Amino acid sequence: MFEEFASGYYMRPYWVVEDSGKGRINELEYEYVLENLYDNVEPIVMKLGNIHFRVEGDESVIPNTIHVDPSFTEQVQMGGNPSKEPVFLAKPSVAGQILSLSNQYSGEGFDVTSTGE
Repeated sequence: MFEEFASGYYMRPYWVVEDSGKGRINELEYEYVLENLYDNVEPIVMKLGNIHFRVEGDESVIPNTIHVDPSFTEQVQMGGNPSKEPVFLAKPSVAGQILSLSNQYSGEGFDVTSTGE
């Protein structure tokens, strides 16, 4: 499913679909990540291009697909909608750091829930 990419991330290709709202992946994939890679600690943080964002599980999302806000895809050179793109899963320690920075700098252009970096 996810491959070790770097010290702070896993990686896998996903079909990226523009869809207003929060980042969402298939519910079963979400549960797998939560149980096997995140030790049941939420939230799960992913990265597309240079944008970090939280994801939720959604049973209406088909496997191997991630739904993201169109504002994310505007910053990533995608080949269309949908487009198969590498998506990075922050390891729990990195996710915690990102969330900490998000809380520390909220209101200053850093927001892990939207288009912050």
